[in-house]
Amino acid sequence: MTDLQPHDLLNRATELAPVPDGDNTSSVPWIRHYAAVALAAFGAFRLAEHTDPGPNLGYLALLGTAATAAMTALSVIDEAAPRALWELNAEGGEMNGESVEHLADVLERHGINPADLYPWFEAEDFTATARYPRLALARTVIREHNHA
Repeated sequence: MTDLQPHDLLNRATELAPVPDGDNTSSVPWIRHYAAVALAAFGAFRLAEHTDPGPNLGYLALLGTAATAAMTALSVIDEAAPRALWELNAEGGEMNGESVEHLADVLERHGINPADLYPWFEAEDFTATARYPRLALARTVIREHNHA
């Protein structure tokens, strides 16, 4: 187990799902990239919220929301996009972490284990292979948060 800083999750996202090159005409690599960035941003927000709260929380929330919107817009039928964006937005219809669950499903379909980017998931719950060790910092934060 290794300790982890919130920004490390964003670095992992770009390692696991880098920005596609300009010659790529498929939306799939972009969907994968934005889903990874969004889930990493939400994970980084949750870590920072308990370990290093401050102005970066707003940036992480905005990054997660914007990346979720980009991924959603690329992956749904045009007519369904407004409703999907509403359902996955905290200012809209999302109430219980639906966007995090949706991002996890998208990433698993694209071969990325969501536990690599969101420490509150268990790697064994997904079929995609985990590429990083279990996160000690996340476990500490989870324990402290659950006992607070």
